[in-house]
Amino acid sequence: MLYPKGSIDNKNTPWLTLAPQHVDHAAMTVRDAVARTVGSRWLKGLTAALLAAIAVLSLVPKNIGGVDDGVIHGSPQHFSAYFVTAAVAGLATARRRNPVGVFLALAAFAGLMEVLQTFSPGRVPELEGFVASGLGAAAGALVAFAARAP
Repeated sequence: MLYPKGSIDNKNTPWLTLAPQHVDHAAMTVRDAVARTVGSRWLKGLTAALLAAIAVLSLVPKNIGGVDDGVIHGSPQHFSAYFVTAAVAGLATARRRNPVGVFLALAAFAGLMEVLQTFSPGRVPELEGFVASGLGAAAGALVAFAARAP
């Protein structure tokens, strides 16, 4: 702060404080927002919805139109889906936990989805998809863990 409060007009006017205090306040607001949403029901519901979407889109037969018509395909699609899901799941837990648990749960889920694709017409389990999903889950879990750091 360059000028103490009230140094110009001899009044204690809070509008005379300068940006560094406001920047700190803004940073605290972001931290407070993250802290308020961590472990909330809507994050848990969003995690469940993301897992359901991954399951449906992974197991729907390939010949159904529109399933693979997205902007991204293949490994980037796997990575991004599991990245977002892991980040949300990491924030949905009530306590600050090691990101390894979120990663392992989603990696197991990715493996299950790849194995179940054996029974879906036109789908074939691929190691490349599993690896991309695992990498996305690891990155997303680390982002969630970092966002919750004190």
